[in-house]
Amino acid sequence: MHFNSQSYFCSLLLKNMALKQIITTLFILMMLRIVAQDTANVSVRSSVVFRFIPEQEPSPDNFMIKEIARYNFLNLQKTRIIETFDLKIQIIRKDEKMLVVRSNLNVADVSGDVFYKEFGLKDVLVPGHFAYRINAVSKEDTIAGYLVENVRPGRVRIDTLEPFTTSDAEELTYVVSGVSSGFTGRDINRFETRISAINDYLAVSRLSEFQLKKADKCDPENSENLLSCILKVCDLERYVKLTHTMLKNIDFEIPQQHTIFLQDNLKKLNSRLRRFNTLIAQKAAKSVAVANKQMLAATTDTLVALQLGYLHELDRQTFYFDSVYRRLATFFDAEHSPEDFDVKANGVFEGSVNLKLFWEILTDSYIRSADSLMSLEKYHEAVVLLKSAESVCGFTGDENGALTVYHKLSTAKWGIYDAYLRVAQKAMDAGNTDMAGRYIKKAETFQQANQGFIVTNGYTLDAYEKLAWLCFEQGDTKFGEENFLKALSDYSEALQIYRMLKINRYDDVLKRKIEKSAEALR
Repeated sequence: MHFNSQSYFCSLLLKNMALKQIITTLFILMMLRIVAQDTANVSVRSSVVFRFIPEQEPSPDNFMIKEIARYNFLNLQKTRIIETFDLKIQIIRKDEKMLVVRSNLNVADVSGDVFYKEFGLKDVLVPGHFAYRINAVSKEDTIAGYLVENVRPGRVRIDTLEPFTTSDAEELTYVVSGVSSGFTGRDINRFETRISAINDYLAVSRLSEFQLKKADKCDPENSENLLSCILKVCDLERYVKLTHTMLKNIDFEIPQQHTIFLQDNLKKLNSRLRRFNTLIAQKAAKSVAVANKQMLAATTDTLVALQLGYLHELDRQTFYFDSVYRRLATFFDAEHSPEDFDVKANGVFEGSVNLKLFWEILTDSYIRSADSLMSLEKYHEAVVLLKSAESVCGFTGDENGALTVYHKLSTAKWGIYDAYLRVAQKAMDAGNTDMAGRYIKKAETFQQANQGFIVTNGYTLDAYEKLAWLCFEQGDTKFGEENFLKALSDYSEALQIYRMLKINRYDDVLKRKIEKSAEALR
């Protein structure tokens, strides 16, 4: 990270910082003469360039640059974020031994690699931590030094600095220097939340075409398929409701071409839904709808196909769309219970359909389909159907069915957890530490979200320890090949994992290897 600062009051001084922080920075020196009760105001505009610093230990700054490069398929070494900010400092000497300092920082501009799929990211790429130093000088001697930290953009920070080591009431000189900036864990969370929200928006946008194709196959005028058509209409209505809810909660600017595309498709879809519901109401008024056991069984097959259809479509899309597609695939959830469909179907068929039998057939269909999927190790698909079966059993009060579903969910969720770890192991066998790390993280996150089914995280910790050792060994190999940049990355990754695992026995040796690799790069 580099600083280029200009001020009417200041001169510049170049000084090296510790490797674990930033390679170089330009320090601001502002010589201010203030006597008791006096006030001084200083304004400085500075530019900060964030880039990947291989010599640094794992840090929020490096993490942010790596994520920007990864999401946008950029060259890591060329990825940049440039921050321009205005810092206003007011120093007030209240008495002989106390200073009051008001810090007001505002970001003027953010530029560089600040986009993701045409969506701007400037507002979530503002570092949340700024700091600087103030030294109080009397008769050429520094009598006190202060570090002003946690200066946040857009907020006024007031610090009371005391006491001095002298009661000298003569004029004092204040030296403001060492302005620094960096990202925090909170900044990373904000960034990741925005990326997730953009991906969710893109997912519902892509799904709008998929939903229109499904609407083309819905025919409420055919009485023999009316119950299946009601399910299809419910499915489309869930999508529309989810999309409108998401749009209401979006707090970032959407590129115009994306807005037009989604709005046009939603308009077409809403038009078709109005037509479908009108035709269904007409069928209900004429009381011509009939549903027998065969029709009920066909309807359950339709529903299972609808749900798995989302997952099959997801296979054709990016895995970043996973959350939205799986939410819609579940079908029955807290916002759309089996009761909603039960009420709608009873309204159409006026009680002439044995919906109790329908729910029994559906539960059995879910369980049989899940068993078939698990035999093929398609555990994600099985979980989607079993979670729907769980909702149905809760609605109907089927305790025996609920117990069966619980046991099968345990099997399926363990299968997902184990599959993540197996992929991670295969990646480690191939020497792909990045991929291995991602899948171990998936396993860890999945286990934490499903502790009722997967009690222990021991297998995750074992996998992390294997990965740390592999990074250690690969670092040695790369160092021997004089690929010092990769060696530095591997050693740093190993150190980060061991620290996360609270394994300290390799700390000293890894630090020495990191320093040696960094030295070789200079």
